[in-house]
Amino acid sequence: MKKFIKIIFSLILIILVGTAIGVWYFIQNFDLNSYKKMIEEQAYNYTGRQLKINGNAHLGISLIPTLVVDDITLSNASWAQHPDMLKIKNLKIEISVIPLLNKEIIINDITLVEPQIYLEKSSAGMENWNFSKPQDTFSSLQTLAFAQLEQTSDNQQIDKTSPLPDFIKQISIKNIGIDDGFVQYIDEQSNQKQELYINSLDFSMQNLDSPINAQINAIYENNPIKMALKLGSFNTLFTPDKPFAIDTDIQAYNLKALINGNLFNVTEDISFDVMADITSPNGNFDLPAISVQTGLKGNLTKVIATIKQLSIADNIISGTLKIDISKNIPQIAAILKSPKINLLTLQTKKTASNFTFIKDAYALESVPNELIPYDTLRLLNADVVLNIQKLIIDSGMSANNVALNASLKNGILNIKPLTLDFGSGKIDLTAVLNASNQTLSLKLNSKDILLQDLHKEFIVDNNEDFGILSGGKTLLNMDVSSHGKTYRQIAQNMKGQIIAILSESKIQTGSLQFLTNSFVSQLLNVLKIDTKKSGTMKLQCAVARADVADGKAVFPNGIALQSDKLTLSSDGKINLLNDKIMFTLNPSFSLKSGIAQALGSLINVGGTLENPQIVLDDKQAVKTLVSIATTGAAGYIGSQTITSDSSPCYTALKNTAYQKNVPQPSAASKAQQQAISDTKAAYKETKAAVKQELKNIEKNTKDFINMFKRK
Repeated sequence: MKKFIKIIFSLILIILVGTAIGVWYFIQNFDLNSYKKMIEEQAYNYTGRQLKINGNAHLGISLIPTLVVDDITLSNASWAQHPDMLKIKNLKIEISVIPLLNKEIIINDITLVEPQIYLEKSSAGMENWNFSKPQDTFSSLQTLAFAQLEQTSDNQQIDKTSPLPDFIKQISIKNIGIDDGFVQYIDEQSNQKQELYINSLDFSMQNLDSPINAQINAIYENNPIKMALKLGSFNTLFTPDKPFAIDTDIQAYNLKALINGNLFNVTEDISFDVMADITSPNGNFDLPAISVQTGLKGNLTKVIATIKQLSIADNIISGTLKIDISKNIPQIAAILKSPKINLLTLQTKKTASNFTFIKDAYALESVPNELIPYDTLRLLNADVVLNIQKLIIDSGMSANNVALNASLKNGILNIKPLTLDFGSGKIDLTAVLNASNQTLSLKLNSKDILLQDLHKEFIVDNNEDFGILSGGKTLLNMDVSSHGKTYRQIAQNMKGQIIAILSESKIQTGSLQFLTNSFVSQLLNVLKIDTKKSGTMKLQCAVARADVADGKAVFPNGIALQSDKLTLSSDGKINLLNDKIMFTLNPSFSLKSGIAQALGSLINVGGTLENPQIVLDDKQAVKTLVSIATTGAAGYIGSQTITSDSSPCYTALKNTAYQKNVPQPSAASKAQQQAISDTKAAYKETKAAVKQELKNIEKNTKDFINMFKRK
């Protein structure tokens, strides 16, 4: 028995040694260079380009024979910048010998060393990857494989309905690698140049039915890219209706993306059903921290995204997004919701996106005469539904139950409506922007808003604080429209009305901390009003009314305040084309406050919205001094009676539907207003007579006024 086993092992040893000697002899005597010309001719037949093997082709002697081909080039299109489309320094192919005995081809490894690929698109739109003899690459290889098999084995049964021919199935490639690769893309039409450096690429699979694994380490446009992929088998890739699994881990542009799921019909009409988890750190692309977990289902023209969670600076959004680009005009439908959006957390050092229609809300020297890109409204159709339970606007202001319904169809943007709970009340806004007739309309209405609930700064926290003690009911209304091709024309053609009314309230006149160093604080300083001295003021009404037309917002006595301590009316306008303002403020005070406050009551406001300038009305100040000098305090008080309005809120809302919202003048007040009117008329008639006398007094008092202003 032992002798028999010894004989068997001896025979096996002889066979192995003989096979090794045969392989060694084959390798020593086989000249691959003799096939170079045939390979080059075949490449030309299928591509129309010159393939050259400039170096030697040889088999390395080792336990695993390695085919080494040096210096390979593939010529470029005649019009291209680079003479060669492809360059490879070395091509190494490791082949398993033993499987060859069973007519199996197992390639352990294919390595491309320093490959260079140059992709180009000419100014005429020609692409160098479209060869002069274009063919379906897969179909060509399949036809060639079938033809070769039929010639060598006429009796062999071949399944031509299979996605891969048996000849291809008998080839197994376990690993493909790239070392130090380079890809360059040039587009002369758009004057673009892009470069990709492949530090390393490893692509492996045991056989055509086993999973595919890939590792990529590259640099694209100076941005490192790392990818780890686990994919389905090569056979399922070419099998219709069979899912091709994907599981990827991608790191690029400081983004991290995990994508897993299935692809279908990859070689035909590709579709997918995957889950994606993507994160971007704070500051990336000048945006706050962003992460999204979503399901993506569809194909290359229609996609449905089921957003499980979209987090933007810890603001959570969920919902569905449908995108359809199968038609001439892409269609988007979104239904989104969020428990809370904090606008403060979305602020970054730089603006992430420059929205075309929204210009910076800063005062400009003039409204730009640029064309409004209405055509962008025609680029897509969209329907958006957005619901936000709580919207934080700033540290002291928020809105609840924000609901937006917006549609964009055939160049018409329609917001109908935007509603929100604001200041314990409600706001309803509708807007239409029409690209066809280049028109804009905007309407806003409010109901039951309380000023103390609008912003926390209007809530009284202590005895020295400013705020609303009671009342505070506020009304807001806006109805404006315009038309034009440019931003300047929109401003010039805008017309409509804006109204804000604060009804009867009790106000504690404490410190206005949130208005420190503002225009209001400047105005209060000029009026010599010390808000730090806490007290109460019974407000009957406060009104702001602007009539918009001809490029101006006119306030026809449209700013008014009526209270037990101060009555104020203001007349003026804002130039919407250059933001310049011109206002006259007429507050009514008692002379007990002193001559300084009496002079401070005569105010003009100029400059711009960005930089308002408050100055004394010199002419009116002269008249006041004349009155005080000639008639005493009684004369000044009389002049106050003549120039003041006992019902400024009613006057401000004259000829509007809101006059009934404020106290109406009594019969006595109406008689007083008539007397004031008559007195003003009489003053006009006698103006010429007293003009010379006023000039004389004015000359003597100007120095005093200038001294006061310097002080």
